[in-house]
Amino acid sequence: MSNIFGYISFSGAPVREGAATGMMQALSGWQPDAARFCHLPAETGNPFGFFGSLLLHTTPESLNEALPYTDPQSGMTITADARIDNRSELSPKLGLADNLQTPDSMYILRACQKWGRDCGRYLLGDYAFAVWDSRKRELFLARDHIGARALFYYADHERIIFATEPKGITATGEVPAKLADDWIANILVGVYPARDQAPFENVKKLPPAHHLTAGAAGIRLQQYWDPDVNCEIRYRREQDYYDHMRELIDQAVRRCTRSAYPVGAELSGGLDSSGIAAFAQADLKQRAGELHIFSHVLPDWALGKVYPFSDERRYVNLLCDHAGITRRHFITAGGKGIMDEFQLCTQRFGYPTGYQFAVFCDALYEEAQAAGVRVLLSGFPGDELVTSHGAEFFNEMLHHRHYRTLWREISSRNGGHFFKTGYSLAVRLLMRHAPGLVRLLKGNPPEEANWRDNSFRCCVATDEYASRMHLRQRIFDTTTCPVFNSVRAREQARITETFVCYRLEQCAAHALYHGMEYRNPFADRNLVEYVLALPAGIKIRGGVKRYPYRRALEGMAPEEIRWRNDKAGATIPSVMPRIITDSDRIDRLLNDPAVTWPGFVDPDKMRQIKQRLDNKQLKDALYPHSFYSVLMMDKGEK
Repeated sequence: MSNIFGYISFSGAPVREGAATGMMQALSGWQPDAARFCHLPAETGNPFGFFGSLLLHTTPESLNEALPYTDPQSGMTITADARIDNRSELSPKLGLADNLQTPDSMYILRACQKWGRDCGRYLLGDYAFAVWDSRKRELFLARDHIGARALFYYADHERIIFATEPKGITATGEVPAKLADDWIANILVGVYPARDQAPFENVKKLPPAHHLTAGAAGIRLQQYWDPDVNCEIRYRREQDYYDHMRELIDQAVRRCTRSAYPVGAELSGGLDSSGIAAFAQADLKQRAGELHIFSHVLPDWALGKVYPFSDERRYVNLLCDHAGITRRHFITAGGKGIMDEFQLCTQRFGYPTGYQFAVFCDALYEEAQAAGVRVLLSGFPGDELVTSHGAEFFNEMLHHRHYRTLWREISSRNGGHFFKTGYSLAVRLLMRHAPGLVRLLKGNPPEEANWRDNSFRCCVATDEYASRMHLRQRIFDTTTCPVFNSVRAREQARITETFVCYRLEQCAAHALYHGMEYRNPFADRNLVEYVLALPAGIKIRGGVKRYPYRRALEGMAPEEIRWRNDKAGATIPSVMPRIITDSDRIDRLLNDPAVTWPGFVDPDKMRQIKQRLDNKQLKDALYPHSFYSVLMMDKGEK
C-alpha cells in the first residue's frame, strides 16, 4: 500500500517551484517507510514533470522496492501503489524471476511493455499505477478491476496531475480545493459518489477497471474489464461447483496473506468474515504463523441496551475455537467519542468523506497497529457477489417458467404448507404480470414505511437547498434498483455499483494512516468471475440463501455459523456508545451561538436529529448520515 503522485506538462512549461515537495508533504501524514520523487526528462519537445511515491512495506518483495523507477532500456518510468497476486503465472510470460528481489511494480512495467494498454487484462491484484513512456511521450494510468486502490487526476490542455488522494492534486497550488456541489449534496443524503466523482471541482477519479492514456492526441479513457453475464459454468456433478469454489476461495485468501509482517482479519461472527478468518488461519498455520482477529463488540455496560446492535462475541469465539485462533482482539472503543475522529478525518483527507464504515474503525486500526499488523483481511464485498443471497432468483425462475423449481423453493420457505405455497406463487405471478393490481389489492403502504422518504426527512439541509439540489430525487434515483430477470445480471450490477468501490477506497485510505493495507479476498477477479458464472439454480436451495458458499465452508467453520441466517449487515456496535460519550459535547456545539454553520445546513434540523438520537426507540426510523456528515464539516466560529 502506498501513495503515488505525478505531474506532466504537455506544453513543456516548467512546473511551479515546490509543486513536487508540496504534493509529497500533503500525502505523507501517515509516516511512510520510504518517500521520494524524481523529475522526468525535460529535453526540447518533451513534456516536463515528475513522479513520486510514498511507500508502505507490506509484502516481502516490497522491502526491496524503490519507486519511482526508470527502465534504462525502454525509457519507461513507473510509480505504483500495487500488489500483484498472479506473480507465478506472469513470471514465465514476462521473463521475471519470482523472488524477493523482484518487486510487484516490475511485473506491471514488464506487462506494459509486453501488452501495452491491454496489460490490465493480465494483472490480478489491487493496484493504481502510472507509467511514463518518454519515447512515445505518453502517460498511462490504470486502476484495478474492483477499485481497491484509488487514483484521482486533474487534466487540461497543458498538463495532467494525478495522485492517490485528491489533496495531493490541490497541494500543487494550481487546482483549488473547492468542494464540488454534487459532493456536498450526495453526502448530505447518504448517496455514494459516482465511480468517477471526486470531492473537489475539476478533479476526477479514474473509475475501477479503467485505464487512461494522455499524450499529444489528447486523453483517452477506456474500460478494460466488465464481468460477463452471459458466461455460465456447467459441471456434471453438483459437488464440483462447491469444490471449485472452495479451491478459489483458498487461493484468493493465500494470495492476500503474502506479508512480511503479522496478518490480521476483521471478524464479526457472520458468514463472510468467518470464512476468510478460517482459511487465513489454515494458511498461516502451515507457515508457522497465526492470524490476529479483530472484532467490534459492545462494551459490557451496553449489552442488551443499545439498539440495533447485538453482541457477536459468542460467534467470534466459536469460530476461533474451531479454527484454533488464539490471538483475539475485541474492540469496544472504550472512552472514545465521535467528534475527535470526525475532525481528524477531515484534516487527514482535506474534505468531509461522509459517514461510512471506515470512519468508526479507528479503534480497531489502533489495536491492529499496536499488534504489529500491517495486512488486514476483510470479508467485504462478499455479500455483493461471492456469498450472494441470490436476489432475483424468483424473477429468473418466473421468466424462464421454471415452475417446478419455484414451487420447491417457495414450499421450503412455507414449511411444505400446500395452500400457503400456492398463495405465495400466485402473488408472485400477479406481481410480475399485473403489479398495479397487486398494489391496488394490498392498498398503498403508509408513507412512513418508505425508507427513502424517511431518509430524506432525516436530511439536515435547508428546505431551499434540498429543493434546489433535488435531494429527495437523488435518493430515489440512486437507491431504486431496477428489476432484473436473472440472478447474474443483478449480481453484476451489485459488484460494480458505486458503494463497493467507495467503501474499498475509504477503508484503504483510513487504514493507511495507521500503517496498514486492507486486502479483500472476495474481490479476487478469478473468484468473482467464477461465482458470477454459477447456475442460478444452485444459488438458493431448500429456502437457504448463499447456498454454494455455505457448502464451500464445510469443515472450515462450525455448523452453527455455517447455517446461521440471523446476521445483520456490516455494523460497528460501538457507534451508539460513542455518540453517548460525546452527547454533551455535541449539544454544546449545536447550541453555541458563536458557531456559524454552512449556509445549506438547517441548525434546527440538526438539533432535532440529535434529540432523536438521544431518545432512539426500537421502531424509530432514524437515518443520521446527514447529521454525521455535517459534524465532519468545518464550522466557523466568531
